[in-house]
Amino acid sequence: MSLARAYRDQGRYELAIGQYQAVVRASPGYAAAIMALDETRGDSDIDESRSDQARQEYRRALSMAVSDDDRKRLERKLRK
Repeated sequence: MSLARAYRDQGRYELAIGQYQAVVRASPGYAAAIMALDETRGDSDIDESRSDQARQEYRRALSMAVSDDDRKRLERKLRK
């Protein structure tokens, strides 16, 4: 997950998405990885000016959020 996070932080969303997908395939019930994958897809959609799609991804990520910090960050992204 740290490599995926690093790619996401660099704005290299497609590489991050690929890494998160590999983690989810290896651990299908890993909520943090699923949430991060959906959030990264949303970030990528924003970068590509697909705000409606991004909102869907952020909502899906929010439904998987396990911490208050995650929820607050995703709620901020949804308000934008």
